[in-house]
Amino acid sequence: MEADQGNAGSLASRLDRHRAVAAALTALDDGDLAARVDTATPLGVGIGGRTARLDVAGVPVFVKRIPLTDRERRPGHVGSTANLFGLPTCYQYGVGSTGFGAWRELATHHTTTQWVRGGVSARFPLLHHWRVLPSPPATLPDFGDWDGDPAVAGRIAAIEAATAGVVLFLEYLPQNLHEWLTERFDAGDGARATAFAERELSAVTDVLRAHGMVHFDAHPGNLLTDGRRLYLSDFGLTLDGAFALSDAEAAFLDLHRDWDRWDTRRYLVNWLCHRLAPGAGRPALISAGGPGLPAWAGAVLRRYGPTVTLLNDFYGRLLDGPATARYPAAELLTAGRARTPAASPPRR
Repeated sequence: MEADQGNAGSLASRLDRHRAVAAALTALDDGDLAARVDTATPLGVGIGGRTARLDVAGVPVFVKRIPLTDRERRPGHVGSTANLFGLPTCYQYGVGSTGFGAWRELATHHTTTQWVRGGVSARFPLLHHWRVLPSPPATLPDFGDWDGDPAVAGRIAAIEAATAGVVLFLEYLPQNLHEWLTERFDAGDGARATAFAERELSAVTDVLRAHGMVHFDAHPGNLLTDGRRLYLSDFGLTLDGAFALSDAEAAFLDLHRDWDRWDTRRYLVNWLCHRLAPGAGRPALISAGGPGLPAWAGAVLRRYGPTVTLLNDFYGRLLDGPATARYPAAELLTAGRARTPAASPPRR
């Protein structure tokens, strides 16, 4: 269980706002709610759906509209966390995947919201409300053919034909990790900001691993912050042992139980390289331990360099052919055990 924090970030304050927003949204019928969503301030359109900001009961709310395909709306499929499209396990990797379905993403938000409300972990945005509403069809960019897999083609076609969406109304957090790090580095506070990110990334991925869940897409844009802690959201690629998994998916989940740990460290190291030495060759800079970088940044590269190099190389192979890329689970574990210890343990 995690300690509460004061002011706007306290659990009590968050739950008070959550109850007020949830009550206000629940009171609206589908037509009124759809009208409110249509007038929300757009934030973006991504591979996982459209996002916007809406004010409800004086509280800012993050709105995400996830395409809900006809297959997911069939009797017997509503709310199902099974792999309804028969997608290959390699589609879990965040290299152009549209995800495994709206119901899995919704189920994960229900789970993490219960963690917050129950005091298990505060590191996730609260799900205030959700509703199935009409949605305009989406046009997706070309993400490659995933080695010609017909299930992937079927999933993409179904998304583009969808006329409804699962609309999530989530707790609004002001910045993502990339934006926050950029702001802190611009202010000359890079060392402390990096230490914060390192501690918080470890803390949030430890929570997921302890509960048999892998996010698979925990990049700095999906990590949010209020300056007190990191919050992980966007569960479009999440795999959970509580889902209705096939045997292949269960084995894939077990093989990748440390994925989020390695991948968040990879993002942090790559971000530091781009920020502090944008003209340098990244592989050589990492393998050499960050020569010429500030001492604290070099220490981070030396701490995680071996696992980052392995995973960067793996991502390159994924882009060449996801179905044949072998995940180096054993090599990552060996390299991770040999790393230089962190300067301080994660804060709870």
